[in-house]
Amino acid sequence: MVSEEEFDAAFARIQDGGITHYADPACQENGQIYRRERTEGRRGTYFRDPDGHLMEILPPGGAGS
Repeated sequence: MVSEEEFDAAFARIQDGGITHYADPACQENGQIYRRERTEGRRGTYFRDPDGHLMEILPPGGAGS
């Protein structure tokens, strides 16, 4: 997990670099981040590293995290 600030910085680099990112690990929701309804404020995104491995960035999010 990364902090909210680290997520924002990493996500900005992903967007600025034109890296395809997804809201889901099946890579069906292109260009999106996910938001978990049951955990207020939780969000994340998936992307592939240069070797093609699926990576995820995820801040803790939610109350009490």
